[in-house]
Amino acid sequence: MRTIKISNADLLEDAKYTSLSSQATAAGGTLTVYSISDFAVDKALLIGEFGQEGSEIIKTHATTSPSGTTITLASNLVKSHPKDTKVYIIPYDQVQFYHATTTTGDKTQMGSDTDIDEESAETTYTDTTYTSGYYFTRFYNSIDNTYSDYSDPIPYGGFGSNSVGYVIDMAMKETKKEFSDVLTYDMLVNEINACLRFVRGKLKRWSNVQEFDYVLDQQNRGEYKWALPSTYYDPNSNRSMLQVRVGDDIALDYKDKKEFNEYFDDVNVTQVATQGEIGETSLVLDSTADFPDEGTITYYISNTAYSVDFSDNDKDTNTLTTDALTVQTPVDTNIWYGESEDTPEYYSIWDGYLYIWPLCGSTNYGKNIYLDFYTEIVEVDSDADEITLARFDMIKHWLKWQIRNITENSGQPNLTDGDFLLFNSIRSDAIRREASGQKYKMKPFINTIDYGRLNNIDFDKS
Repeated sequence: MRTIKISNADLLEDAKYTSLSSQATAAGGTLTVYSISDFAVDKALLIGEFGQEGSEIIKTHATTSPSGTTITLASNLVKSHPKDTKVYIIPYDQVQFYHATTTTGDKTQMGSDTDIDEESAETTYTDTTYTSGYYFTRFYNSIDNTYSDYSDPIPYGGFGSNSVGYVIDMAMKETKKEFSDVLTYDMLVNEINACLRFVRGKLKRWSNVQEFDYVLDQQNRGEYKWALPSTYYDPNSNRSMLQVRVGDDIALDYKDKKEFNEYFDDVNVTQVATQGEIGETSLVLDSTADFPDEGTITYYISNTAYSVDFSDNDKDTNTLTTDALTVQTPVDTNIWYGESEDTPEYYSIWDGYLYIWPLCGSTNYGKNIYLDFYTEIVEVDSDADEITLARFDMIKHWLKWQIRNITENSGQPNLTDGDFLLFNSIRSDAIRREASGQKYKMKPFINTIDYGRLNNIDFDKS
């Protein structure tokens, strides 16, 4: 026997609501409210709060529109509700429960459509048929026959201890709290992600955020700049990069931006602003401000180099007067002046981009650019998502601390809370025990001398 649950609080996310301006009595067929804005015919309403005794779900009338301050109902009220009780418009009024043998297999509905249990924080279904497989839930609107998306698969044996669903469930149970419009499931998911980001920022070299042999792109002639992966942790420096390789060559040497700029002495690059056609004698670029009045530019089309002389540079219109173009030159093609080609040796990182120099030559283009780097956290958004931290148990204590902050401290953090202190203790222990598996050479500086460099010099001892 297995009980499957779905959180009713999900229905209140961004829900429109008003409040009763006078008491609504049992057997009454209308509601008197402060505002009828957003209310209409054929809507499902929640009067009260999920998990609150006396709450009620009811539908608005199918043809009589709300008017003034009055909402006409499709049936009479079952319960009485005091003045100022909230009235929510909810998108669904029922739940459907399903079973499948695999996460991607055909789903079989269990039982009939289930009315949402408005006096509980969750709507549940008890399965006595299956002994394995996966469960799915989805909300259903019995008025217009619409459905929500299916939930993530719920294993028959329950979520693993490192899953979002398990951590949230345990945190709620241990704090003895229930979901409400103040404490929602999405809020706790956001808190898990906030915790993951906090922990991630405390150590660069977590072993679970390493990615090796990532293929960024293939290097082509004329290219020197690539956007870093969206998962790269610090896109403004190399501190998250273990190494960069091009093909089977040795790893490239890192240069900071100042050092990298030195390779661009007397080298200029810009991009084509207006496509150049064969036979044309001018080329409009993004900028010609740094180009001389005359000279030779080079650009690369399908890994073939084309050099074109230019005799005039109109810097007001960013237009070069050129010899007749011999190949179509698309927008955003790199246009070079004074560049060089060779085997790539250096890389740099800033503003979310990887830069490689020199440009690859005609004998080594097409090679993969490999990255080994530390990634950003993988955010979670559903019960089945796994938390990959080595000490994932610390997340539960962060959640318990935040649940109390939200429900008991008006959102103010209590830094003496026992769970917060335990979270910090586990985090510190995890950092102390963490091993990335990578070796790092220490290069001490003493009296401004870099002894790391001196160790590589063969001094003449004669």
